[in-house]
Amino acid sequence: MQGGSLSAKMYLVFINDLLIDVELSGKGAFVIDTKVNIPTQADDICLISNTSVGLQDMVTICESYSCKWRFSFSVDKSKIVVFTKGRKQVLVKDVYLYGKVLPVVENITHVGVVLNFKLCSSDRTESACKKMKSGTMALVRSGAHPRTLNPLTVSKMIKTKVFPSALYGCELWQLSRTELIKLERAQNFIVKSIQGLNIRTRTDMAISLIGWTTIEGYIDIRKLLFLWSSLQAGQ
Repeated sequence: MQGGSLSAKMYLVFINDLLIDVELSGKGAFVIDTKVNIPTQADDICLISNTSVGLQDMVTICESYSCKWRFSFSVDKSKIVVFTKGRKQVLVKDVYLYGKVLPVVENITHVGVVLNFKLCSSDRTESACKKMKSGTMALVRSGAHPRTLNPLTVSKMIKTKVFPSALYGCELWQLSRTELIKLERAQNFIVKSIQGLNIRTRTDMAISLIGWTTIEGYIDIRKLLFLWSSLQAGQ
């Protein structure tokens, strides 16, 4: 069942009582009058609190629930990030899970999205650029080369295989102009490589030849699709 299409939903059914217990505890963060203390996707659980005491209370609820149903959370994979505008993270009080102190780290990954304690996304963008380039080069080395395949075919393969992985979660990204430029340069490299064009070829012409948009346009489309699916889910 692990890795199956229904595994995430079935695990949510299994863990649903825990989510209810944490929500009803009154601990953790609120947005106006909406509780946002335990956003969860399958077994990727995140606890959000404004205080270390509130966080400890929620961790204790999770620990008690796991003991009741005879399973355990991974202490090694459980970490704390203190979001702040300062240079250092300050945790007033240690938080314990199964008697072990949870470490405070600079970055965590939640549902595949890297979160930095300063809300800085430059590392995430650099990683996305590297994945875009390396994924494309892997396809080229496997035979998806302009000498053997139509560039339009290769471009479809990249849009369906490389981009979804490299730009995972881009619907929620807030990019600076510098980050957008880095992503655009990565796409420009890809566009010219799969068509066998010289690096000095005009970018707008190279992109139009295969019918792509700018990377900013691609991300905006993903955001609109995400908004549409969210509105549909609420009906």
